[in-house]
Amino acid sequence: MHTNYQDEDVDALAKEIGQTHMVRNDVWATKVIDNVKKVFPETKMGDRIMMTTLDKRVATYANPDPLNLKFLTETESFELLIKRALGKGSCPDVLVQLGESIAEKCDGVPLAVVVIVEP
Repeated sequence: MHTNYQDEDVDALAKEIGQTHMVRNDVWATKVIDNVKKVFPETKMGDRIMMTTLDKRVATYANPDPLNLKFLTETESFELLIKRALGKGSCPDVLVQLGESIAEKCDGVPLAVVVIVEP
């Protein structure tokens, strides 16, 4: 009799899933990586898994040689903020200073900019 149903479920899921492309955004714990590796073992050819994290420890746990993306400049952050908030419109002069201040506080992280603009 099996007592660990979670492992059974993961094994069954891994057998049923064919070629998979998965994106997991904003990963903060190595346990998430362990769980993904259970479902998508390295022996399966064709699986593509992309994870993003700001935590270098988590990144190197997943891959000893992770792809390091650059942070946005304050100008790029401001441009993204305006594009997400106003679409193709330009920022009214009265809001430029506020927008620049918000962009600066996002520390170059695109997700932070996008989350601030979302309703």
